[in-house]
Amino acid sequence: MTTIQALERELHRLWASDDDDDLPFSAYVDEGSVCDRLENACAEARCALAPRVRQWMLFNRWVNEWEERTNSEYSLWVSNVYTRISGMLDEAERDRPTGE
Repeated sequence: MTTIQALERELHRLWASDDDDDLPFSAYVDEGSVCDRLENACAEARCALAPRVRQWMLFNRWVNEWEERTNSEYSLWVSNVYTRISGMLDEAERDRPTGE
């Protein structure tokens, strides 16, 4: 299982924006790679990074809005990936220990 720090490094590397310095994330991220990294991470890491992952999903959806409108196959694939990612994050947050 991937730890919080390791997952953070992996996601940062995927999201790094070499060409788009003024953007918070790269516009060319493979959504499937992000999903794979999250699947291999522990629930604690998913929970800790959930806000940042959700922020990336909003950004990425905005960046790819035109392509999603013109390519229904891509749109369906991305929608399925986002559903899987959201489910993993929701589950990790729901099962987070409360500290009691």
